[in-house]
Amino acid sequence: MGINQPYEGMGVQEQQTVQTESHNVPADQIDLLDGETIIESAQPSLWNWWKWMAVAFGAVLFGIEAVSVGELSTTGVVFGIAVATGGYAYFARQQSRYVVTDQRVVKNVGLVRRGSSDVRIADIRSVSTSRSIRQRLALTGTVEVVSVGGDSAVTMQNFRGYNDVARAIRMQQQTVEQQVGPGDVSVTVEDDRYE
Repeated sequence: MGINQPYEGMGVQEQQTVQTESHNVPADQIDLLDGETIIESAQPSLWNWWKWMAVAFGAVLFGIEAVSVGELSTTGVVFGIAVATGGYAYFARQQSRYVVTDQRVVKNVGLVRRGSSDVRIADIRSVSTSRSIRQRLALTGTVEVVSVGGDSAVTMQNFRGYNDVARAIRMQQQTVEQQVGPGDVSVTVEDDRYE
């Protein structure tokens, strides 16, 4: 399932390791900057598309009922709706990714209406984790990353390994603070690639 990737940069004598999933992120899911490397990568669970899954499940139930009463003409349409909505949820999840690199935290979510947001590691003010009752049952959690100015945030919801991602962000923050110095605010460069 995962690989141990050595993590350097905490200023500790011993080498730290971070348990990570495979970093085979498709090229169209994240546009890496020059010299940027992926530290942690995760996919959201299907819970992010629960409404689509509920429609698919309801259509399947309705289709089963239509078959039982002999309405075969309705059955094809209903099962088509189930396949379309369930397929959309599945492929939207496949195209969604939460990524922590050595320079930023990136969130790419969606299939038809694709959204992307990122926060540079040097600009992060806080990292918080939370879990609702539903997330505890599904073994998932949420990580919220807020920038220094508070004007931008990346909220990564409903994914397994949320503690590993939060830990990787915090470790990378320590690395950047050691390189730049605590309290130093870096200049943000505007980038129109995501507009």
